[in-house]
Amino acid sequence: MLLSGFVNGMRVMPLVMAGVAFPGLLSGAPIAVAEVKRDGPVDFAKDIHPLLKRSCLACHNTTKAKAGLNLESPAAIMKGGDTGPAAEAGKGLESLLVRTSSHAEDPAMPPPGNKVNATDLSPEELGLLKLWIDQGMKGGAVVDNVAAWRVFPTQLAPVAAAAMSSGGRLAAAARGNQVQVTEVATGVSLGFLTDPELAKLELYAGKAAADRDAVLAVAFGTDDLIATGGFRTARLWRRGPLTAGGMVELPGPVTSVAGGGKVAVAGEASGLIRVWDPGVEKPVVAEWKEHGAAVKALAVSADGRYVVSAAEDKTVRVWLAAEGRVVNRGEVPAAVVALGFLKGGAEVVAACADGMLRVYGFPAEGAALAVVREHKIGDAGPVSMAVPDAAGTRVVWMNAEPVLHVTETADGKRQDIPLEHPALAGIAAAERRQQAAQRQVEARKARLAAAVEAVKKENENLKTTHVGQEKARGEHQRKSEAARVAAAALQAAPEDKARKDAAAKAVEEADKAMRAFSDARANAELAVRLTGTATSAQGAAEGAAAAAEAALAEAVASVESLKKGMVALTAPKSMVLLDGGRTALVSFDGGVLQWHAAASGAFLDGTDGAVTAGAPVLLAAQGDGVLAARADKKVVRLPGRRGFVLERTIGKPDDAAVLASRVTALAFSSDARVLATGGGVPSRSGEVKLWNTADGAALLTIPEPHSDTVNALAFSPDDGLIATAGSDRWARVFRTDDGKRTAAFEGHSGAVLSIGWRSDGLAMATGGSDKTLRFWDLLEGKQTKAITSFGKEVSAVAWLGTGDTVASASGDEGVRLNEEKLPGAKGFCFTVASDAGGKFVAAGGEDGVLRIWDAAAKKLVSEAK
Repeated sequence: MLLSGFVNGMRVMPLVMAGVAFPGLLSGAPIAVAEVKRDGPVDFAKDIHPLLKRSCLACHNTTKAKAGLNLESPAAIMKGGDTGPAAEAGKGLESLLVRTSSHAEDPAMPPPGNKVNATDLSPEELGLLKLWIDQGMKGGAVVDNVAAWRVFPTQLAPVAAAAMSSGGRLAAAARGNQVQVTEVATGVSLGFLTDPELAKLELYAGKAAADRDAVLAVAFGTDDLIATGGFRTARLWRRGPLTAGGMVELPGPVTSVAGGGKVAVAGEASGLIRVWDPGVEKPVVAEWKEHGAAVKALAVSADGRYVVSAAEDKTVRVWLAAEGRVVNRGEVPAAVVALGFLKGGAEVVAACADGMLRVYGFPAEGAALAVVREHKIGDAGPVSMAVPDAAGTRVVWMNAEPVLHVTETADGKRQDIPLEHPALAGIAAAERRQQAAQRQVEARKARLAAAVEAVKKENENLKTTHVGQEKARGEHQRKSEAARVAAAALQAAPEDKARKDAAAKAVEEADKAMRAFSDARANAELAVRLTGTATSAQGAAEGAAAAAEAALAEAVASVESLKKGMVALTAPKSMVLLDGGRTALVSFDGGVLQWHAAASGAFLDGTDGAVTAGAPVLLAAQGDGVLAARADKKVVRLPGRRGFVLERTIGKPDDAAVLASRVTALAFSSDARVLATGGGVPSRSGEVKLWNTADGAALLTIPEPHSDTVNALAFSPDDGLIATAGSDRWARVFRTDDGKRTAAFEGHSGAVLSIGWRSDGLAMATGGSDKTLRFWDLLEGKQTKAITSFGKEVSAVAWLGTGDTVASASGDEGVRLNEEKLPGAKGFCFTVASDAGGKFVAAGGEDGVLRIWDAAAKKLVSEAK
């Protein structure tokens, strides 16, 4: 680490080692500069740059130029740093570069005990450097060969990074340069994040590429916002709107709709049925005439061959779709409100207005409809019904309640699954904040009690020292007076030995009393200062406790407000099953759409009524999408899910000024308004930057947060601080308003690979390459616990919910909750993530599988490959 601009700083700033200051410390005796001879000129690229790269460039490069000095090119060396040129052509021995490198001038370079293990130049190397300068410093900057980008292998790619949304609805896994998003409750893949600009390149044609390079960091801001980190880039992806396509405008209001294969049908109040191919952008709409009353129910066979229709007048018709010809006619005991095919088309199920579920054998052409089973399901017919899977042995239906009813068509057994209210996630988050605030109050009260006790102790000590001071003062005065009297007596009889001895003893005792008084006075002064310090600490503790109480009151009020403001779900208007029956899409008043997990009712996603024209809609499954019949007489195609689209890219692969190298860490603030990126140049520098997610603008660059790569980032719960984990073995904490460091934690003997906050912001956990998981107290600024039972690196940590449990991933096939292993993890695990409530834990590693566990049950619930 040869440098010129750093000289002034070193001359005024002492080097601190083991608590002792050594200003101007040299690393031993000067190194001789050998006399080197060359037949030809010394080449910068071939001869000099390798020496500087080994011993200097870690601290003096374009990205990290300590004291303004960059040594990567002759021009930069001649320009120098804060103190002027590092070398001048023709003046080798006089150059600062040679003198500091040979330890002839303070500060010696590389510095002793430097963190990047840079070694001294040898006498021959110094001679070569001197000769190059003497010869005129010829040469240009070394240009590294530009590597050609290649396609990432998609098979057997490890999960290098993973994240979960705060509500636990989504998980994202990065494998190579691909990032897959999966719904946790259903296991349904929402697809891969794809950069449209990369998709245009021949290299990535037909491939889902989120970045050119490996994606090493993923983070969720909200359920609708994801960040990914690549090579000198960070990308923000937002869940796109639900876009309608394939619109068909019909003459009259739609009373029923269905789809299957290449057939879409809509029934009208007039009894007409409209038919078209939903895969055609501008289809020709055919008209079927048979019913004399409003068509209230329709069903299309999976292959699109048959259509069954039922009208309000209890008539049922079976149509051959390709010909628009009725092949069966019949009547049912009560009006049919919903239809579906069972057992691969072998049976037809009808939900009727009299509350009966009737199953009919699918009739041959011209045969009569015959009931094979029937079950009572209610007092009235459902508003909607769907068959969840191809096996067709059960139906899912809804009436006026926001509940999914599942009925087995063989025996009529029923299961009721209430829909989760979308507002419950916000209430749960507010309750977690309340719990964290309560914990803050308890901690602050305990700290205040300790501060009060400290003040009491110091006041008592102050009284004691004051009494001691006054006692010592009196003794000093008495002894001084005795010495004066003895001295006077000696003056009257100077030769009297007894008086001489008495005077000497009196002086000795007076001196002793004076020293005792001096000590007592110093103790009293110290006691005054300590009492003042303790009193100030008590005042600060009182302020912190009051602030915590206020925050708790605000959190309690927020929970109460959210609960009072929660409006019950209205009656559902229509429902359709997607993803092989794993997802229920439900429409409500105003055109509101909600996706729920069919097995649990968990809320997955929702939209307002903008796409559906703000009115109740009828829904039908159509391939991977949905047909939505709107109140404005239009039927539109909708995708089955809202996917993620690229919103913006921060940085460029060929621009090291924005982001120095790979983005290895990402974190969002709690409100997702700020994104933090971490990275740096390995063995050279760490990098932490904050960005505005709304427009991608840079907000803050933290100067030199670490001397090596930043591996992990985490915002404190109140967003006022950001914690960083570095390969330089340090964990540090910085303010997010000005980047000033507030704490630094040393204890790991290897790189710190991961970091996480407890929900109250009073504790952190870190994992490291030294095979340990460590816990830190933020108020005391010290380590409180270390778990050392890991066999390999602790690569990732995630604090669960509001408690004291930390999930960790390690290289010894381990995913742990504190020290207890979860079942099912395999191979080296690189990453672990959890939702804000700590309900789920997700982890991935070298085998490319993202595994998700139920944290409370400690049970593996899904695997995504």
